[in-house]
Amino acid sequence: MYKVLDLKATLKEYGLSIEEFQEMERKQDYVCAICRKPNMIKDEEIRLCVDHNHTTGEVRGLLCNACNALLGMAKDNVETLLSSIEYLKSTTPVLQV
Repeated sequence: MYKVLDLKATLKEYGLSIEEFQEMERKQDYVCAICRKPNMIKDEEIRLCVDHNHTTGEVRGLLCNACNALLGMAKDNVETLLSSIEYLKSTTPVLQV
């Protein structure tokens, strides 16, 4: 189980109750909204991060630490992320089947 006090403090920043957070987890099937990795790794529960729009403060969903950092490093810039995808596609060899 999460450290309830830490979770409450985090959720307070986003105006969410524990119940609302748990409902978000349920709606996302307890996985990251981007990579779909579960919040359980080898029987250890990993808390998903609350993702929010840094301009409006609006909560968008729950992400794993890696995906949350990815968006943060790209400063939520869609063009940067699309450019990253194109770069990966152009530099990654296609497997021949």
